[in-house]
Amino acid sequence: MTNCFYNKQTAFRKRQLICNLASIIAKSNIVMKQLFFGLLFGLSIGFSYSQQFDIAGAATDAGGLCYNLTTTTGQSGAVWNQNTIDLTQPFDISVTLNFGNNDADNYPDPLCGADGISFILQPNGTGISSTGAGVGFEWIVPSFGVLMDTYSANPTDPLGDHISIHQNGDPLHGTANELMPHTSAVGFPYNVEDGADHTFRFVWTPGGTAQVYFDGVLSLTYTGDIVTNIFGGNTHVFWGFSSSTGGCWNIQTVCFDIMADFITASDACVNETVSFTDQSQSTTAITTWNWNFGDGSTSTLQNPSHTYTVSGIYNVTLEVIDMGGFSLTTTIPIEIFALPSVTANANENPLCEGQQVILSGGGAATYIWDGGVTNGTAFLPAMGTTEYNVTGTDANGCTNTSTIDIIVNSNPSPDITGILDFCTGSNTTLDAGSFSTYAWSPSGTTQTITLTTGGNYSVTVTDINGCTGTDLVTVTQNTGLSPSISGTLNICPGNTTTLNAGSGYALYYWSTTDVSQTIDVVVAGTYSVTVSDANGCTGNASVTVNVFSNPSPVITGDTQICPGTTTTLDAGAGFAAYLWSTTDMTQSVSELSSGNYSVTVADANGCTGTNNIIVTELTNPVPVITGNPEFCAGSSAIINAGLFTSYIWSTSQVTQSITVTTSGIYSVTVTDANGCTGTDNISITANPLPVVSAGPDQSACNGASINLTASGGNFYLWNTGDPTATITVSPSSTTTFYVTVTDLNGCTGTDNVTVNIGDIYLDLGSDRLVCKGESVILTASVSMGTLPISYIWSTGGTSASIGLDVDSDATYFVTIVDATGCSATDQVSVETHPELSFNLFVSENEICEGETVSFNGNITGGPGAPYYVFHDENIVALPYTVSPATGNTYTFTAQDLCGQEVEQTIAVTVNPIPQFTIQSDISASCPPAEISFSANPETGSPYSSYTWSFNDPNHGFSNSSDPTYNFEEAGVFDVSLAVTSTKGCSNTIVFEDLITIYQQPTANFFPDPQITSFVNADVYFGNYSAFGDYFYWDFRDGDSSTAASPMHHFDDIGLYNVELVVSTIHGCTDTVYQLIEITDEYTFFAPDAFTPNGDQLNDKFFVTGNGIDPSTFTMLIYDRWGELIYETNEYDINEPSLSGWDGKVQGSRKLSETGVYTWLVMFRHNNGIMHEYSGAVTVMW
Repeated sequence: MTNCFYNKQTAFRKRQLICNLASIIAKSNIVMKQLFFGLLFGLSIGFSYSQQFDIAGAATDAGGLCYNLTTTTGQSGAVWNQNTIDLTQPFDISVTLNFGNNDADNYPDPLCGADGISFILQPNGTGISSTGAGVGFEWIVPSFGVLMDTYSANPTDPLGDHISIHQNGDPLHGTANELMPHTSAVGFPYNVEDGADHTFRFVWTPGGTAQVYFDGVLSLTYTGDIVTNIFGGNTHVFWGFSSSTGGCWNIQTVCFDIMADFITASDACVNETVSFTDQSQSTTAITTWNWNFGDGSTSTLQNPSHTYTVSGIYNVTLEVIDMGGFSLTTTIPIEIFALPSVTANANENPLCEGQQVILSGGGAATYIWDGGVTNGTAFLPAMGTTEYNVTGTDANGCTNTSTIDIIVNSNPSPDITGILDFCTGSNTTLDAGSFSTYAWSPSGTTQTITLTTGGNYSVTVTDINGCTGTDLVTVTQNTGLSPSISGTLNICPGNTTTLNAGSGYALYYWSTTDVSQTIDVVVAGTYSVTVSDANGCTGNASVTVNVFSNPSPVITGDTQICPGTTTTLDAGAGFAAYLWSTTDMTQSVSELSSGNYSVTVADANGCTGTNNIIVTELTNPVPVITGNPEFCAGSSAIINAGLFTSYIWSTSQVTQSITVTTSGIYSVTVTDANGCTGTDNISITANPLPVVSAGPDQSACNGASINLTASGGNFYLWNTGDPTATITVSPSSTTTFYVTVTDLNGCTGTDNVTVNIGDIYLDLGSDRLVCKGESVILTASVSMGTLPISYIWSTGGTSASIGLDVDSDATYFVTIVDATGCSATDQVSVETHPELSFNLFVSENEICEGETVSFNGNITGGPGAPYYVFHDENIVALPYTVSPATGNTYTFTAQDLCGQEVEQTIAVTVNPIPQFTIQSDISASCPPAEISFSANPETGSPYSSYTWSFNDPNHGFSNSSDPTYNFEEAGVFDVSLAVTSTKGCSNTIVFEDLITIYQQPTANFFPDPQITSFVNADVYFGNYSAFGDYFYWDFRDGDSSTAASPMHHFDDIGLYNVELVVSTIHGCTDTVYQLIEITDEYTFFAPDAFTPNGDQLNDKFFVTGNGIDPSTFTMLIYDRWGELIYETNEYDINEPSLSGWDGKVQGSRKLSETGVYTWLVMFRHNNGIMHEYSGAVTVMW
């Protein structure tokens, strides 16, 4: 960044371009880069300006935006800006002045000083200069000038150098042309001819306020309508500086400054907004900023912003033009970085339910994923399709985004469909649904399998995503039945039909919940029956019963008729027969009057339906014409027939209302919505207007009374407000009087009469309000009358004007008499302004450091506004706002235009702002974390209140001085503390990233299966935990695992409360438990033969099985005649043969015969379910 400015050289008034590289480094952290680019590509830094001032008189161009107004004795020189300024707009002009080194006021001393320099506004052009030695201002008319007088040339000049404001080329003090005397000025040096540069600033506010600053001090303020009073309404004037010398001299110089400069915050990325801050300076106001951003875009704003869409290095150029017309240009480079090409990647996609994924970004330096995802760290994604967004940041700080959709497919949930109960001799088909592959148990690899035997069947399917799922069903084989329902299936409404399921079945169950062989139905619908035979085999049958609908005739025709008319009714076509209440048997009947009518119809099925209708007789409409039946000639009346459907007037008009202008009888016929009609008429009268006379015009003298009389009516109203026919008037000037006359019909007419008056008039003007001691001239202003005029004043004066020196309030009278003896008297009051009153008050007597106080006051008395308020010898405006660093006493003085002054003083106390630090006993923890905080006051204590904000999702806060807060959510949290001191001063400090609460893991898993037998005791533990880094499984059988989703085999039956402990790298843990049940496998076996021959081989009949409860065991043996020959309640699960049947009849030594015997075994399984098994066994000896 370049920071170039013009350096004024006092001796030679030359300027040179200085590039201050030190200020470059201080202004921007990218300056070194820009400086490098400048050296590499060639910094284009320069300036150009053109001559914007016209030189008049002895003035010369000194170069470098400086002009010498005078250089020797006897000169007068000026420089004028070539462009006029608009006094209806604000402007601000600052220049550097040098008055030279000669200071003596003792001509002909060769070192005596010059007259000084004037700033001048004038409308005459740019070629004029002053004549004489009047500070370069004398004889420039009209003009408004600020005179910086450096030579005491007359008795009214003070001894030292001084500044004042004058008008119309008059440099003398104490005259009416001195608008602001030097005695009102502050801050102007006693000796300004010191060879040094001085700053002069002129600030103009539309409405008439001019402020003059000299060396930064407000020296003079003038308020007045110079546009009207000086320039005759001309709002555009030239401005410039003028000077003169007489027998003494100085090199008197005026210089203008301009600097082009701007800064940017930093280099930027593509599509990022770059803000440019103008730091240009000028002695006058800069009016134009021309920016070129190097990419073809421009701006004329002072501080523009621009967005680059293509990366690269751009040379940005700023040209500034000030109010004086000077311009300067500077150029600096800025680099725009390209955006990184960010990619979003996954180690695997799509996934199956329960599978983790790792997301990683590419193309940048650092990456931030939304949704709590950490780059390169595995996590369990949500089910379905989830969009994950990553923001990548490169080494230049430029960012870009990318998106990836992670698809997590649900594991398939097959649902085996098909008939699970079927009868012997048939088959059933099981369908696993539509998937990619199938694995049936016991066998099968297709979507469907066909079964001819019952049993347990399971299938494991794989979908198109490679995910698997399992289902299991039990199929039962029964003997099937085929019932048939008989009966009439088509009936009419109200009839009954009997449905019969057939005989020979043991049980019947109808869809109507009936349980008999037959059912009676009257409602249409489908009826089904399930039958069972003695073997428990079932069959189903269903039939549909139809019930015809009764016909529903609809009678059509007019049901409302006008008086004297009839109607026709129609029952509709398509029926087999009709019967009307009129005994007619046709589809329609006609010539019906009002009354009740009904019809009964029959359809082709013999079903009947009835409908009825009422015919009513309407009434004819009765219109009533409304409106004003009388009106005045030349006017009209509106008559209205009321609201109907249509109208026909005797005038042939067809609207609801008509306008009539003549007398006569008017009638109307209306039709309502039913087509019925009615008629009405009305008589209308148009009354004639009255003939009015106000009488002839009259003449009279001022003060005389005249009677005016009107005729032609019954009621009268004059423009004087009189309501009578005759009025008396005394006009002071020729006046026309108007009268309005109204007759008994309300009709009106008008006429007028003129009264001519002549007289003499006197005016002393309005009352006067003046300052005490002020000189006042009272003048009697006379109009009309006959000369000569004589004057008689209450003071004894006899002329048209008298002069007064006012010290107190008084009223003055004058009487005038003209040559004809007519006279007039007037008076005027002259009063003095009241005493000045100043009441000063402050918004706060006690404030906090950094706050402001506002001083305001009520000023009354004197001549009224404007009032001047002085503080520290400067004029200030109330309210006056200050921001004191420490306590202070403030004194203000009010002054009115009469010179009266009143002084007021107020003290303000400033209290310090609290400053403090805070500390916590814990800075990082797992949730929930109870953390204690304390504040350490540094300044502004003691404190009266505390407000802690912990900025967590629960919006926690506390008003304790040493709070303890429980953080329940994960995150990095700012902690802020707002305190208020006992003096009421407050401060809030935010301690960023003070507390870190680590993410709490969530433990969760689903075992598959959760209940299984010990025969298939492999359980898969699907881990659905979130935010976990480490996993510890305790299977409660002495074994454990640290795998994410382990498979575990249980060796024994029982309940296992499996524990999963999930932990993070920060030591945060969560634990979850789920019960796993390993059940027993229940089996049973009985042989169908044995040989109890004592050979120790197959000598006993006994049953075996797993899960048999010995305490509930019973075995019974029956012979072919059903006799019980053996019974036992003993069973040894380890040696079941011990309680087996040895082939003998129990209770004897008799051997049973060879043959077939029936056995029955009863017991409960270990799960408590009772079982019975029976069968036949053959005994062979």
